[in-house]
Formats: sequence, structure tokens, C-alpha cells
Amino acid sequence: MHHYAKRVHSLRVDDQEEVIIDKTILQPLAISSFTLPMFPHLKRLWWSDNSADALPLLCSLVNPKLEWLILHDADSMLLPCVVPHITSSNSLRVACFPAKCIMRHIHPDVFQNWRNLQNLVCGLVNDATLYHLTTSSKLTHLTIQVDETNDYSALMK
Repeated sequence: MHHYAKRVHSLRVDDQEEVIIDKTILQPLAISSFTLPMFPHLKRLWWSDNSADALPLLCSLVNPKLEWLILHDADSMLLPCVVPHITSSNSLRVACFPAKCIMRHIHPDVFQNWRNLQNLVCGLVNDATLYHLTTSSKLTHLTIQVDETNDYSALMK
């Protein structure tokens, strides 16, 4: 199986009824005897399984070679557990989080570590994060929620 795992470059995990992974399988996969990461060449991950049982598997799939992380259908309550696993990724180019997800609690350093990020979709971010994102040389597409009560004038200086 390890040989096959090296060949996996893209993975899509949905929570649609016909493809739900049973929780008796999820836990062993997340703590498997594979050398982490389970799929060492995984570059694209689409994830929309919102079960708490699937969270450890999702975290185990995040690796330094990951270029695309698409979580826009994921439950925003799960993201604080996932984001710390992607802080050291210099390969990440596309990150899509739920638009309703408030990401203000995530420290700006997290986004600064994503040096090759070209496309970001997410919810509310704090001012320091927004400032960093506007100064990023590689970011070409940014979609965020704007807090109408926030005064962004300090960022315009």
C-alpha cells in the first residue's frame, strides 16, 4: 500500500451520503503506521467531510508539499484544528476556506509562512493579516469578508 500511497497526488474527500468513510476506518487511517505524511506526494486536497471523526485524518493529510488546500465546504468550527498543520508549508499556492469562517484568531505569522500563496479565499481576518496579505508579492487573488464595523483606514497609510 505504501507504494501506491506515493503515487497519490490529488485527493477529494466528500461527506456525501454515498461516499462517507465509516468512523471505524477513519481513526486507524489517521494513526496508521505509515510514515507521515500518509501520501508524501499529495499536492491537491479537496475536503468537505465535516465529521469530527474525520478531523485527525484531515490533519494527517496536510504535508509540506501540499499546493492546493480546498476546504470551502468544511465546517468553520473544524478549521482552528487544521490551520496549525499548514503553518510551515512553503508550497501552498491555493487555500480556500469557508467564506463564513472568521479567521481573526489566526496569527498573521501563519499567513506569512505561506510565502508562495497566490490565491486565498477566506472569511474575516484581522488587520495585521490583511496588511500582510496586501504586501504579499505572489498573491494574485484574494477573496475575504469585510467587517463593516472595522475602520481599515490605518491600513491605507
